[in-house]
Amino acid sequence: MIKTIFFDLDDTIFDFHKAEAVAVSKTLAEQGVDNSKQTVARYSEINASMWKRLEKGELSREEVLVKRFEQLFLELGVEDC
Repeated sequence: MIKTIFFDLDDTIFDFHKAEAVAVSKTLAEQGVDNSKQTVARYSEINASMWKRLEKGELSREEVLVKRFEQLFLELGVEDC
């Protein structure tokens, strides 16, 4: 008798990277910030590096949620969002 079924949804059933790109692009556009493919790709790189730092204990989850945008906006020269 099967008691438990485990589904790995990220990139198996759901296209996590596509969903992230769409969400970030829309969010940046709503804020009047460049939402080009290059900017969205850079966000993804920054985001991944921040989560790796969390895994190493260098950042808290709350810091990741804020710092990924702070770093992107700093690189883009965005001051008011």
